[in-house]
Amino acid sequence: MGKWTLNRVMSRFSELRKADRIGTNFYVTFHLEYKPSRVGRFEETPKLDWSEQITMIEHHDGKWWNFSANMYAHNPTSQTLLAWPRRYIAAYDAAGGVNSLRYGSSKLFDTKNRPVTVAMLGRGKVNNGDKANAVRSYLKSHGGRLVIEIHDTPAIIFKPGKHKERLLRFNCGLVGLPLRARGEQYLNVNSLTAGRPPIITARFTPGSQGAINIGSLQRAQPPAMVSMPRNGVLTAGEYA
Repeated sequence: MGKWTLNRVMSRFSELRKADRIGTNFYVTFHLEYKPSRVGRFEETPKLDWSEQITMIEHHDGKWWNFSANMYAHNPTSQTLLAWPRRYIAAYDAAGGVNSLRYGSSKLFDTKNRPVTVAMLGRGKVNNGDKANAVRSYLKSHGGRLVIEIHDTPAIIFKPGKHKERLLRFNCGLVGLPLRARGEQYLNVNSLTAGRPPIITARFTPGSQGAINIGSLQRAQPPAMVSMPRNGVLTAGEYA
């Protein structure tokens, strides 16, 4: 069977600021290479490991909570992480000049790092299963490189009467492989004063080096919308 190699994991970030929120655009790009075998089946990529550790202080309630998980295993059909299960579909679309993803991207290159064209994959594929099979068949026969980018947008929304302080740590890679991208987001959004703009502290740091002071606040359970696992259902052309 063939073999995947993770050559690089790269990350970048920028500030995300809108009228109602403050946060970060966090991008992680996986450079994967596939070497086919003369015999045997196509080998699937390793699975995504998008691990997050969240510590949230809700000063207005005098409480704090903590949650950590591989968010891809926790919610495999998350819109944020959809570039991973739809990697072959999106690569086919990108070969035809279309980015079919709301967040992130997936692109296919040949063994000399040249973009694979839709003509090389077979034009006219409409069904997502057929698109994915075209990309998988190309890799099985010729080998090549798949470049998958995840785009996350963690933010805090401004809500009157709320004061939230959050430390969010990322540790992202592929299951069983050592290359990782790490990052740390710190947000402190104080909207307690009515009629005035929120007081904001926001930073994002590669790696992990910050701390957050819990003090004597009461520990609470994370909200269900954060802690509840989702049972993702893969559709045609999607692969875990």
